[in-house]
This record gives sequence, structure tokens and C-alpha cells, in this order.
Amino acid sequence: MEEGTTILDTDAMPWESWDRYFPGAPPNRDPAGAWCKVLRHHRETGRFVCLLRVVPPPGRLVRIVARTRSTEEALTLSGRVYDARGRPASGKGEYVQRPPGSLHSAYYGEEVIALVAYDGEPEEILAFEEVAPEPA
Repeated sequence: MEEGTTILDTDAMPWESWDRYFPGAPPNRDPAGAWCKVLRHHRETGRFVCLLRVVPPPGRLVRIVARTRSTEEALTLSGRVYDARGRPASGKGEYVQRPPGSLHSAYYGEEVIALVAYDGEPEEILAFEEVAPEPA
């Protein structure tokens, strides 16, 4: 292995409550909530990379509203993100990039795991709420 290389066994890492790292994030209410496995957090630059896991309560959606504080890049590894009516909007294998200051929202109707990287501090969570899907 090359000097300076880091290898993490992410399967062996525990999921941590996301409110430790994302400003404004509420504490989890098992089994619903959001967790992360921090892969890198560079204290000097703020660069932050994690696996993010969002789990909605059965039969409901979780709506998350956030504002990026730095450039965000995310790759969905499993699950789907939904629109307000509960229709799939994006899913496994899809990549998104958002500039600093981007206000965005997403609906989660099933467990989603994503690899998320910020070139500075992670985004601020403005809302995390359980909602019923809107009628079609």
C-alpha cells in the first residue's frame, strides 16, 4: 500500500446520528431518521465525506429541506428519492452536484444510502419532517 493511503472497512463502522455533523438536523427517532458514517472530515478545510442513510417511518415520506454551505456531490448507492406525490424522482446510480448556497428538498419513501462529499462544511438542515404522500 502506498504511503498516505487510507482504507476504511465501512461495513465495520457504526452508523452515527447525523445531528452530530449536520447543523439543524434533529436527533433520530428509531427506526426513522438519518445516520452517517464519516469517511473523512478535514478539520482545517472542513472537507467532509460520509455515507448518509435516511430511513422514513413505514407508510410515510420524510421531507428534508437543506441549504448547502459548500459544494455538495452525492451518489445514490441504494434506494430512491421521491417527489411530493410519492413518485420516484431519482435512484441508485444517480449523481447530483449542488453549488454553495443551494436550497433544495427531497422526499424519502424508503431507505436510501448515498455517498456524499462537501468541499467544505456539510449542509445545514432547515427541515426534517414526516409527511403523507400528496394525492396523485
